[in-house]
Amino acid sequence: MVLLPIYNNVIDYPFYIPNIVLIFLFFTFVRYIFFLEYTFLARLNWLKVIFVLTSIPIIFLIAQEVSVFQNIMDEDGFRPYIAHLHTEEQFSMIKYTKNQFIFFGTAATICAVIFPFRMIISVWRAKNKGTV
Repeated sequence: MVLLPIYNNVIDYPFYIPNIVLIFLFFTFVRYIFFLEYTFLARLNWLKVIFVLTSIPIIFLIAQEVSVFQNIMDEDGFRPYIAHLHTEEQFSMIKYTKNQFIFFGTAATICAVIFPFRMIISVWRAKNKGTV
């Protein structure tokens, strides 16, 4: 639903896959940070350790995608992708696209930084207290 305005108005948007991945990572990390005890991951300590180890490359990949998006917005601009729209619609579409990509990129980065700490705490609790 977040990408529907972009899908309907932007021609050849080059950031569909990174945008979908950022949205997916954000919601997945939030789900595991706040509702870990209700997921399948609650009792799988070995998988939590793997997620802790893979979170560092994920943080760098998220930062790289946001940086690439920001560089294209700053250097080339976004107008070639929305040249068929009227001027007012162009401005609103540029603002919407930039704001939602930066929001989900920043939110996914923050959650990706918090996520390994939550997994470490959960593993510690499982070993020492028997809880999640």
